[in-house]
Amino acid sequence: RYEALANASVQIAMAYVDAGQAGKAKPYLEEALGLPERLRAEHEAQPEWAGAERTPASSVRLDALVGQAYAMLGDYAKAEPLLAEAARAKKSVIPDDQKGPVYLWLGEVQKAAGKADAADASLAQARKLIGDAYADQEARVAKWVGGVK
Repeated sequence: RYEALANASVQIAMAYVDAGQAGKAKPYLEEALGLPERLRAEHEAQPEWAGAERTPASSVRLDALVGQAYAMLGDYAKAEPLLAEAARAKKSVIPDDQKGPVYLWLGEVQKAAGKADAADASLAQARKLIGDAYADQEARVAKWVGGVK
């Protein structure tokens, strides 16, 4: 549920940037940034005896979306480690067919942060995983990274 909220918030922010209304995107990104803390608070509020039924304390998928939110806000130092962790995630957490966009965001963040060699490697991996749709997706993500300040 937190991942769905973060995804919706980031998608709305992207739509505002696409519409030339980046200023309206910021509250949605800030909402996404607060979700990991809400998830941790929910986890801590549950009794330990709940075991496997307990809400997890963190989520790599949620962190990837939060990384996108930080990237859109231009906070590359916070975005990069979250996106890098998602790129390294096991297939059972983030399948390879969903990692292409993660590598794309990571590469664009690295490029914006002036880390050309790392960006080239991440973008090459994104290109390999995304295939024919890469150019379209790359242009959109490049517009979103740092698009809200």
